Amino acid sequence: NAGIGIELSTLKSPIVFAVAAGLVVGKPMGIVLFSWLATLLGVAKLPAGVNWKVLFASSCLGGIGFTMSLFIAELSLAGTLLEGGKLGTLLGSAMSAVIGGVLLVMFSPSKFEYERDANQLQTEERSRDDDPSITLASETPGLNRPVPQ
Repeated sequence: NAGIGIELSTLKSPIVFAVAAGLVVGKPMGIVLFSWLATLLGVAKLPAGVNWKVLFASSCLGGIGFTMSLFIAELSLAGTLLEGGKLGTLLGSAMSAVIGGVLLVMFSPSKFEYERDANQLQTEERSRDDDPSITLASETPGLNRPVPQ
């Protein structure tokens, strides 16, 4: 229970803006930045059918996590600052949900594009299955990728 009494005077507090901005801007920025860095370093790659627009839209949904924000606000703030922190958390979470949902609808591939990509992957898998020089990871214990013989 957040126990928030919403008053217009609380909306004027800079803490409301700061917490909401952290959720709406900071979370997606961190998720996209570290995802980009991981792909740049070769540690990870985007899943099939996911482009950077879809990843960004999904990262906006990361701002919905208000449980830890409320917990941290309880530990670090008091009085009107605490009320502002709670209100900023709820507003930031709501804005993140709306922004992320709208962007996912806009950026998600259409059914045609999804089916086209799935057919392309199946074609690639069939051609790989026909190539005797490739051993699949499922056939080689401990490996997670195709390995030339």
